[in-house]
Amino acid sequence: MDYKKHYFRLMKETENRKIDNNLYYEKHHIIPKSIFNNKKANKILNYCDIKFKHGKENIRYLLAREHFISHILLFKIFKNVNTDAYEKMLYSANFLTNRFKINSKKYKSLREEFSAMLSKTLKGKPSRAKGYKWSEERRKIGQPHLKGKTYEEIHGPEKAKELRKIRSEIRIGKTLEEFHGYEKGKEIRYKLSKRVITKKWKDNISKAKKGKKISQECKDKIKKYMGNDKLNPNIIQDLYEFENIKTKEKIIARRYDMWKKYGCTTIHRMCKGETKTDHGWRLIRKIKNEGKRI
Repeated sequence: MDYKKHYFRLMKETENRKIDNNLYYEKHHIIPKSIFNNKKANKILNYCDIKFKHGKENIRYLLAREHFISHILLFKIFKNVNTDAYEKMLYSANFLTNRFKINSKKYKSLREEFSAMLSKTLKGKPSRAKGYKWSEERRKIGQPHLKGKTYEEIHGPEKAKELRKIRSEIRIGKTLEEFHGYEKGKEIRYKLSKRVITKKWKDNISKAKKGKKISQECKDKIKKYMGNDKLNPNIIQDLYEFENIKTKEKIIARRYDMWKKYGCTTIHRMCKGETKTDHGWRLIRKIKNEGKRI
């Protein structure tokens, strides 16, 4: 279907519409405000005498059903053409489903597409609530219906397993600084260093693990990774070339090797360019990992 053609036809038909006071109309921008500065989107929707101004020529008064259809057409137009415009038009169409009655098939299709877009956009990014703090009053209230409950109790076993896997994949192989940023990572490390492991805490850990047996599969994995750090997925295997500042000795090694052999505790910072040296060593270059053991 030519969605662009149908959209323009609807806009053309309603261009010189006479307003009937007995009917309900909604104001619609042919080029929506949310994508007004998007040149590619403007080029697609440019027709007649619209000169990218918020004037009367960019406004149509549509019936509620026409308004909903126009936004459905808009997100169809930009799909696979312009990501930014597509996402914004899909947000608009999804918002309008709360105001208009549509059949179940259309609702299902729209909600599924919106959910997939939102998941793809937000995956791997910090929560939108990050940086916002609860008031003291809200902290005291908390979320009593969730307090003390596990992921499994809140979401069910299947959803809990999926959420744990996603969180694990995002964090695996990253330091606190890499995951949270240098300042936040430093703050978390400081708090962890100051925590006091009480007897009650130890007893709770002991109680939770008591009677549980480690599976043979888990034992084999521990044996495999502990015996050969080259196979450990938590250790970054990238190779770097380092030079000793005093002796001018040059070596090729992983970050893990530099930490293990030479005690370079801030080697990850040096590799990211945040520091120039670490325990007498400086970074020359990063080289491609050829899989050779150092």
